[in-house]
Amino acid sequence: MRFRINPDRAELHAAIKEKEDALRKEIDACFRFRPASRELTPAQAKAWKAFERAMNNPYCIERESVMGCIDRIMRILEVE
Repeated sequence: MRFRINPDRAELHAAIKEKEDALRKEIDACFRFRPASRELTPAQAKAWKAFERAMNNPYCIERESVMGCIDRIMRILEVE
């Protein structure tokens, strides 16, 4: 894959490329789904159940992949 790098951003681009695996792990940790730090209120629990029924799937939430996030960051650093 070839990049057209803005010389003013070359160091940053190189640093991100060098740390790509570490960035992937860190971003994944940030996006990881985990239990709420507090109980849902009865209204929130009712709304969540209604949402699950409406979507016909309790696992209907999606997020960008970690590699997708890094690709987006890299595109920002590339010269158009």
